[in-house]
Amino acid sequence: MRFFEAKRYPDAIRRLKHLMTLYPEPNLRMETAFLLIRSYHASDDRVEALTDLHQFLDDYPNSIYDREARRLLSQLMKPEENVMAAVWMSPYTEQLSIRETQWKSMGINTLILRLEDVIAGGGGISHEGKLSGPQRDTLLTGIEAAHRIGFRVIAQMPLRRIKEVLAAYPEWRDQVYNAETRYIDIATDRLDLFHPGVLDFISRFYQEIASLPLDGMYTDDFKYALYDGMTPAAMSHNGLVTTGPALFEPPGSFSPALWRWLGVRSRHLGHVIKEVASVVRKTRQGLWFGVGLSELVLTDPMGALLQHSHDLLAFGGANLDFYLLSPADIPVSSEALYGYLYKYNIPTQAVWVQRQSEKTAASGIVIYGPTALPHQN
Repeated sequence: MRFFEAKRYPDAIRRLKHLMTLYPEPNLRMETAFLLIRSYHASDDRVEALTDLHQFLDDYPNSIYDREARRLLSQLMKPEENVMAAVWMSPYTEQLSIRETQWKSMGINTLILRLEDVIAGGGGISHEGKLSGPQRDTLLTGIEAAHRIGFRVIAQMPLRRIKEVLAAYPEWRDQVYNAETRYIDIATDRLDLFHPGVLDFISRFYQEIASLPLDGMYTDDFKYALYDGMTPAAMSHNGLVTTGPALFEPPGSFSPALWRWLGVRSRHLGHVIKEVASVVRKTRQGLWFGVGLSELVLTDPMGALLQHSHDLLAFGGANLDFYLLSPADIPVSSEALYGYLYKYNIPTQAVWVQRQSEKTAASGIVIYGPTALPHQN
């Protein structure tokens, strides 16, 4: 502590790392771990501070340092400038050179690379979660070209829409309840996130992509509509008593069993996101990771649960770096969003919102980053 107070941060870091190997008592380890994070931060080592901070929030949820830790996290994750992004449909450098002048004239500083398009156009992905050699080379070349001319690159990741692996593993396919026949008779081309094999594949795939020189990754591909998720793996999850078609009986009703299932499903999706975030951080320190959600999770939580199986509270344990909010059918102002965020204790610096103006409408999705919302003090 005396090294820290004397602002001898390198000495403090060495001493605290040594003490972490000595203290078995949880409270002493917690205090030492948080002081080590503060020392990294004070010495401008952002990557180590962020890595240890994420681990601290995982290891010590709701600790006495929780509020201070989350405030520090929002500080560290705040970009040096506002994030304005355009969707980059292809990593081919020819397109980048064509669009560079237009994007920069509009204030674009970040490109969102749709990995689903890259995978579909490049022969898919192996069932081990690996890119082909040509795919990887194309991505590396494109990302490096974007960085050379001053753009960040954030990958928009598929999670359920990776249909290329279903030929090898048809049992990974999700199943849907048919309200007309009242049977589970529709197989989809989306992955069953309850299947253990799928979760292993997703971990390997995200590890593969996180090893690329990206600035960030996010996924919005984990929606479950009301009738989705009727697979044996899902129905056997968490000791459900009522399963399958019985959840929707009588037709048009919302029984307690159905609400219970929606809650189980949303919590499982939160768990999946937490596991994926952990894989990404272990693969690349300092890599941003977030989720894309509809503003519905704030403005109409019940509607978000029914339509997407999304509950903002289920993502609390994932310690996400950012939330990318897309407009719901009934858009709300940035000021109104601020009020909703305050209720969930989410710092506005961690929230990116999608907004379009006359200037940007032709460029596809444009995201105005943390400064699009009023800052919480």
